[in-house]
Parts: sequence; C-alpha cells; structure tokens
Amino acid sequence: MKNNITILIIFLTSIMSFGQNKFEPGVIVLKNGQEKKGLIQFIRKVNENKIWYKTSENDELVSFTSNQVNFYTFDKINKKVTSQTLNLRTVFMEVLIEGKADLLFYRDENKNNHFFLKSKKSDLKELKVQKRISNNKNFIFKEFIGILNLEFNDCNDISKEINSTKFSLKGLAKTFKAYNNCVNELGFVSERIGRKAIQSINISVGYNFASIKESAPNLRGRDFASSSNPVLGLEYSYNPNFFNSHLSFNIGLNYNEINTDGEYVRSNIFSRNFETTRVNLKLLNIKLGAQYFLFETRKKINPVLGVYYINSRILNKDDAYLRINEDGDQEFLYSDGPTNIVGSTSGFGLEIGADFLISTKSSIQFRAGYENIGDFLENIDSNYPIQSYFFKLGYSLNLNK
Repeated sequence: MKNNITILIIFLTSIMSFGQNKFEPGVIVLKNGQEKKGLIQFIRKVNENKIWYKTSENDELVSFTSNQVNFYTFDKINKKVTSQTLNLRTVFMEVLIEGKADLLFYRDENKNNHFFLKSKKSDLKELKVQKRISNNKNFIFKEFIGILNLEFNDCNDISKEINSTKFSLKGLAKTFKAYNNCVNELGFVSERIGRKAIQSINISVGYNFASIKESAPNLRGRDFASSSNPVLGLEYSYNPNFFNSHLSFNIGLNYNEINTDGEYVRSNIFSRNFETTRVNLKLLNIKLGAQYFLFETRKKINPVLGVYYINSRILNKDDAYLRINEDGDQEFLYSDGPTNIVGSTSGFGLEIGADFLISTKSSIQFRAGYENIGDFLENIDSNYPIQSYFFKLGYSLNLNK
C-alpha cells in the first residue's frame, strides 16, 4: 500500500510540474524599447516575477524580470501580459480587455484572484467588494460599482449594465467590452473571455493485463497467473475552460474481466484434495477523475496525464472466487467460514497518453496506465488486491455546438 501511495504522489507531482516549462511563439517588448521574438514560457508559477525566453527550441534559456518587461504577447493565442507597479513592487498582470479602460487580472501568492482597472484617467485601481459588519450583520459593499460609474461616466448608455455587473471575470469583462465599444476604443480581448466549457463523449476499446498480489497470513491462493482480457469504456469529459484550459474532469464506465488460476495453499486434512484457486471476475468500473493536457486543445497532438478514483462493482458474485479439486469439482473459496463477497471495492488509476486531433469536433485517443483495486472478500484476514496495466484506443466526440 505504501508503494501505491508513493506512485500516486509521484504521478500527481509530475502533473503539477508538466506544462510549467511549456513555450509558445511570441514577442517580449522590453521597457528599453527592444523586442525579443522567439519562444516564451506560457504558464508561470503563481506570482513569479520573471519570464523565461529562448530564440529557438534548442537555444539557451534567458529570463527577463517584470522590472525589465513592458509586456509580452503570443502569436497563436490571444494572451497578453503586462507589468504593473503594485504595492511598491513590479508584478505581471494578464490583460483581459484593452481599450480606453483596461481590465487586468492578477493572482497573488495565496492564489487569490484580483481584478484591476487601468486607464489614463484613473491609472491603476483594484476592483473589489468589501465585507462590512453592522449591528452584528454582514453586508457586502460593491466598491467596484462606484469606481466603474465614475470611470465610465462618458457613456450614459451602459449605466444600467454597470449597476448590475457581477463581480466575476465574465461579468466584469462584459461591462468593460460594452464601455470600450461605446467609446469606439475596444482593442485586445483575451482568449479567456470567449472560452466555453468543453464537453465530450469518449468511447474506447483496449486490453487489460491484470495480476493478483496475495497478502496476509491465512491465504487460500497464491502465485496467480497473469490475466489478459479486452476492456470497453464509455466516458464523459468536462473541461470548464476557465483559468486552466488544460484541466478536464471525467466520469465514466469500464467493463473488463479477470480470469486467473493460482495454487491452493490451505494445509489441513479437510482440504488436501483442493489443488487450484480460481478467480473469475466480471467487473464494471465507475471512474471519477481528472486529466491534464500539456498543450492547448487546438494542438494536433496533445499529450495528457490522468488520475482517477475507481469504484469497482462485481457482476458475478456466485462464481468469482473458487477452489477446485483434482476432479474439477469447485466450490466457494471460503465456504467453511463467515466470509462474504461484497458488491463493490475501490482503488485508483493513473494514465498517460495523447489525443490526436482529426477535426474541430473529434479526436483519436491513446491511453496507457496502471490501476489498483482491492478484492471483494470481507471478514477474512487475507487479501487479494488486483493490479493491472492497460492500453486503450478511443474516439472522442466534442458535444459543443
């Protein structure tokens, strides 16, 4: 069990670290007027005050700090980051809307989200709500509404929209777009603004290579042979496509079988005629987890890492765990005790693979991975966990219009 936890921790760490050094073509404009065209780090660590750059794929990495950079943009993705002075230090802020009034986004070291207004009229002002207590009651004071009313007072047509603005990325962006359109100065719009949740259905077929790893003292079976059987899968994927368009959440079903024989090992006079322990499982696995795509979904080939929880349900309780004698007669493995077979067990899975884009609506998927679940026996002190490796090919259909 400790080894499995170690594997899971290493895998999750790799998911968090992958993509941090991903580079996209773009241009960095320095405060001295120089332009650096090449490959720019796409995802920075939270609150990091430097950006990594290289002129080509094999060149040496160079870093520029927020004190050196005026702004940087990417060629293929509508993403722009600018440097601003906040609390006497220079930080990077992402530009969401640019025009007569800019909407900027900043995430601090505690991963709290902040929105800022930037304009010639007001310079840099944070948009926020304040919680106040009066007569032992909590009140929410929408300070940002007052700021926007003063800032946008040269456009009377959007006064109602300002007062109903929701304090969220999309709510603020909608009002800023309306104002900049009103004064005919709408410029850059971040790709974050137009993002929609991506939903897809994935169908897969593959092969599962399973083994049973017996443990604990009072075993009835050991040295199980490996089992290989087809596996069928159906999965629904939801990518909120908000602040991290690389992360999707999945729920699905897999059907697979495990058929294996092992040596029967109980040593008493009443059971010497038994020779074989047979495990024959027909399983429906319910999976719930997440996938991290290393690139944007628009890429032709997109590597992916996944981790998920498994609830495995047995479909054939009566003949799942058997002992067989030299004449081929069989009975339940623990028929002389209070042992029961439960309906489900649980575990986890890890996977790695890639999506191959074949159109804007569909892709071919390849997955390989590892799964670990417990056995279905209770009231005994022996254990027969199931470990398996698999590979699958699938077809993914995007449900978005």
